[in-house]
Amino acid sequence: MYASPARVKKTEVLIIDSKRLRQAGITRLLETWADVVGLTAKPVVPGVPLDACCAPANCEMAIVCVGNESIQGAQYQELITNVRRLMPQALLVIISDREDPQEIRTAFEEGAVCFMPTSIEPAVAFQALSFIRIGGSFFPPSALFTSFREINGAGCVSDLTAKQEEVVGRLYRGLSNKAIARQLDMSEATVKVHVRHIMRKFKVTNRTQLAVAAMNQASLRVAINGKETGEHASD
Repeated sequence: MYASPARVKKTEVLIIDSKRLRQAGITRLLETWADVVGLTAKPVVPGVPLDACCAPANCEMAIVCVGNESIQGAQYQELITNVRRLMPQALLVIISDREDPQEIRTAFEEGAVCFMPTSIEPAVAFQALSFIRIGGSFFPPSALFTSFREINGAGCVSDLTAKQEEVVGRLYRGLSNKAIARQLDMSEATVKVHVRHIMRKFKVTNRTQLAVAAMNQASLRVAINGKETGEHASD
């Protein structure tokens, strides 16, 4: 007797937005892209418990649309905290009308792998979302330029330990502390200690500035790129 195979449920992309019309537009825009890459675009209204409207383990990406509001607002801080707690594996994407470097840096520090201004071309947005699915990150260049100006002239040192170099390499690629801990087989608390020491050595105050500082240090570029090549070769 032939039994038809069970239908495989697609993993989901959550579109979280308090403005229903805007949410519907973004969802409609992403539906075709999501279907092509094997995902399902699902709108979610803030205020409704996330685990009540979706299976957290089945969520691959959470897109939080803040419009012209600040990601630093209490409601969005709480929302992001809940997303990170319930679905730590989900890729966090922020869509915002603002291109303020401070907003972008806050998103980065909160664990987002993508900050997408609403001025972006849809084709570029699709490419960015596809890129972060394979381990990349996407942030507007304006944030990096501003951070570079802020750290320009600051004394950066290169006397990092081997473990700190590994942590810097992963920070540079936009990984969260949790992801770094998993890859390097250490506790998240230990990663936080390493990050704090590295920031002190580079004389920077946030992760974005640290990524720019690392990018502009020739010795660390060798460590980042060379060690990654070695890691891939030994897999």
